[in-house]
Amino acid sequence: MLKSQRQTEDEAIGWVIRLRDGSADDWDAFTAWLEADPANLAAYDVAALADADAEALPAAAPAPVWQPAPATPAVPRRTGDRRAFLGWGIAASLALFAGWYGVAGWGSGYTVETAPGEQRTIALEDGTRIELNGGTRVTLDKDRPRFAQLDRGEALFRVVHDSARPFEVEAGGSLLRDLGTVFNVVRTDASLDVAVSEGAVLFEPDGERKSLSPGMALSKARGARAEVTRVDNDAVGAWRQGRLVYSGAPVSRIAVDLGRNLGVQVQAEAGAGGRPFSGVIMLDGGKEEVLSRAAALLGLEVARSGDGWVMKMSTGAGS
Repeated sequence: MLKSQRQTEDEAIGWVIRLRDGSADDWDAFTAWLEADPANLAAYDVAALADADAEALPAAAPAPVWQPAPATPAVPRRTGDRRAFLGWGIAASLALFAGWYGVAGWGSGYTVETAPGEQRTIALEDGTRIELNGGTRVTLDKDRPRFAQLDRGEALFRVVHDSARPFEVEAGGSLLRDLGTVFNVVRTDASLDVAVSEGAVLFEPDGERKSLSPGMALSKARGARAEVTRVDNDAVGAWRQGRLVYSGAPVSRIAVDLGRNLGVQVQAEAGAGGRPFSGVIMLDGGKEEVLSRAAALLGLEVARSGDGWVMKMSTGAGS
């Protein structure tokens, strides 16, 4: 028996409310509901965005962009006609659709995107979870449930292993094939970095094939061959606990990581960008506090530059 449009809308509103404090079972059930009918995703998007838009209007001011945003919009208790609530503010919500909520769906493919400073977890039908850091976009496909494309940013994959259907991640032209694992991937315009904490990952770019086991990391710059190093398991995906852990990483990469996690633009001057750093940068505190603390650890200074920040050599160096 086909559902009516009203029934689908009512179910979508129910999921918005239920996922406010959703458990793992709730997310699994929600994923199954989405997969059951293509119309469900569209109805949920409209319900969630209309609710977020209605919630935002009475607020005095939005939170600074560097603060992590909740994985799902907050849903207050309401009384009255739910259909009126669903329709209220839809036009404005749709205008914010791609940027604020970060999910776009068409055909069997859809994208999930986070703003800089925001973190979000995606639960897939098979139990696999993808944890997105700020400024990240992944493309998923309902017709290929064991596939994800990391378009940009950073994501931690917790893959439920299935020997008959390996989970595959495409990033920057390279294919990562799961052998039952937890691994972190960072993709930028210039490089790809992979680190494994559990299981194993098979790395298969053009002309190369490497197997990564726990405690191994791989870095591949554009146009160069991949380099494999060792990494502390606790450092893999440490951004989820508010830590950035490095072993000989250049300041240019650290600046990008800080920007992704804090939600501000951070860059390194040419003279400072190549300096290596090994250590831990804590992300607790306000953005200026974190940047100042990081600059001190790096032996640099940080200063405002337009709408962002720049890390540069200390004016007192060598004096």
